[in-house]
Formats: sequence, C-alpha cells, structure tokens
Amino acid sequence: MTENAATVHGIYEAFGWGDVPAILARVAEDVVWEYGPREIAAPWLARRSGRDGAAAFFGVVAERLEFRSFAPKRILDGGDVVVVLVDLVVGVRGTDAVIEENEEIHLWWFDAAGQVCKFRHVVDTAQHEAAAALLGG
Repeated sequence: MTENAATVHGIYEAFGWGDVPAILARVAEDVVWEYGPREIAAPWLARRSGRDGAAAFFGVVAERLEFRSFAPKRILDGGDVVVVLVDLVVGVRGTDAVIEENEEIHLWWFDAAGQVCKFRHVVDTAQHEAAAALLGG
C-alpha cells in the first residue's frame, strides 16, 4: 500500500470516529471538492473548494444525513489517485428518504506533498437528487 492509500485508509478511520480536523489535516489548502461534469442538486454533493469548502461538506453531511451503514470495501491504489468502493445506507434527516449505494466510488487525488488536492463522489445522482428534493430547498 502506498502512502497515499494509507492516508485514505486513515481518512476513513477518522470519518468513523467523527474526527473532521484529522481529515482536514490531510487536505490541501486549495483542494477541489466535488469536481465533475455537472452540479448535482444535493447539498451534500455541492461543488466546493479549499479546506474551508471541504469542512463545509462535513458540516452539511452532519446536518442532513444519518449514516445507517458505511463500509469502504476496496481501496484501489493508483499512486497519485486512490479509488475506493463504498457500500452505504444513509437516511436524509427530516424526510423518509433513504439512499442506498452499492459500490459508490470515491476518487482521491494527491499532490506532490501527499495531500488530497481533488476529491469526488461518483454516485447514483438520480437517487441523491430525489432525496434532496424532499428537503424543499
């Protein structure tokens, strides 16, 4: 396992403990959070930038989502990019919506300093957008 893959493993451990500062310590100051081909209409998947943007992501997740299960099941090590397959079941607070993802993909890109410089969830966008629509804005 490369150092970057080990970092990702540590990020998931910190996430499980709710230790957001430990996660943010591994994120570059100018990180691009949720890059992709289009904006996804779910507040937890909004495009953000910078360490403050990454911190805002974790705030929205804590406010809006309730994890029923979260299991990173495979870490694929590509050196400066690490891909993780995650199974999860998440409830959306204030709604009856449940998001169930089998093999949601997380893409972690690293800079030369070994910090996360780019991150993206690859998800069932229809499921996330339908759940977010129940929030009513």
